[in-house]
Amino acid sequence: MSEKKSSLYRKEALDRLSSPEQLDEAIVITGSGYWAALAGLLILIATAIIWAFTARIPTRIEGQGILFSGGGQMVDAISMASGTLSSAGSPVGTKVRKGDVLAKIDQPDAAARLEIARTQAQAAYGALEALRREQAAVAEARQANAEARKASLDAQMRAAEQRRAAYEKLVGNQEKLAAGGAMTALAVQQTREQFASATLDIATARTGLLAISAEEFAAQSEDQRRLFEQNQKVLLAEAEVKQLDLQLSLFGKVTSPADGTLVEWKAPFGAYAPAGSRIASIASGEGSLQFVLYVPPAEGKRIAAGMLVNVELGGLEKEQWGTLVGRVLSVSEFPATREGMQATLQNDVLVARFSKEGAPFSVVVDLERDAATVSGYRWSGGTGAAAALSAGTTGKARITIDRRTPASFLLPLLHKAFGA
Repeated sequence: MSEKKSSLYRKEALDRLSSPEQLDEAIVITGSGYWAALAGLLILIATAIIWAFTARIPTRIEGQGILFSGGGQMVDAISMASGTLSSAGSPVGTKVRKGDVLAKIDQPDAAARLEIARTQAQAAYGALEALRREQAAVAEARQANAEARKASLDAQMRAAEQRRAAYEKLVGNQEKLAAGGAMTALAVQQTREQFASATLDIATARTGLLAISAEEFAAQSEDQRRLFEQNQKVLLAEAEVKQLDLQLSLFGKVTSPADGTLVEWKAPFGAYAPAGSRIASIASGEGSLQFVLYVPPAEGKRIAAGMLVNVELGGLEKEQWGTLVGRVLSVSEFPATREGMQATLQNDVLVARFSKEGAPFSVVVDLERDAATVSGYRWSGGTGAAAALSAGTTGKARITIDRRTPASFLLPLLHKAFGA
């Protein structure tokens, strides 16, 4: 009886398990939670995929720097001559006017040429004065000699004129006597020869006087020629002196090309600067602040003008105050030297801090303005400083060089993991 009852229970259990209605009941009891979890997982996966291909993760470069007074256009002060920067210029942040002297340049070659030119000019002027004295003395002696010769010739000519007049009268009388037979023709002829001789003496004296005048004219012309040539030497030497003096005084100064603020020294003092070298950078404009930061040498070439920059100033916590917003204005072409940084920062500690990873690139950041804030500048992620900002404040900055989707980071890893 018990075996029959046990067999009955087993058959009943088998019938229940094989019944479609019972199977449906089992699915209803266990399936609702499963499908909810599956749907949630699918939504999460879809959201992750959408986020991976639509979200943007910024790629940033970080550097340290300092606030400078700037604004407007960046212009460079150029050296007009080759030489050594000899005098310490104004500190960075100084307000300058167009034409202000920023630095001086020693030009030893030009200075040496100037000394030589001055010596030559003095020698040329001395030679001119000596020539004038010499010519004055010679002219005086020559004039005395000419006057004596003229006096002698004048006397000879007057005596000859008197003889000729006497012989002329005598010839007339003798011709009358010879016509009456009272005098021979030979005597008349001799008198005529005396008359001709006196006439020749007059002509000779006159020729001598003309020769003396010609000699005086030639001597004076030669004196004037020599004076002119020596005077030209003096003028040329003086012109050389003026040119070199102008070069030293005008080209020996590095002047500001515009009104603005001195933001950077590009050449260290004591260094040699060829003509045309960029000595300093001037930010034209009034009142604006700029942030000059230094980035590691490996990152400098990745930065371009116009990139977004967030500046966190020292003493102003980012979580409370936020960060200043700016754009890259310019990037140095070459890494900065310690001398150049020292010329800009005027601070050994800052130079060491900003260059601890090697010779950095310098980046000038133009800060965006916002009249609604106390500081007058735009802030991101906070209310901003509760007071005006001042040049000389240090801080760090992050430059956003790119924005990429998360998928762009994952795909190379997947490709590397599973292989092509």
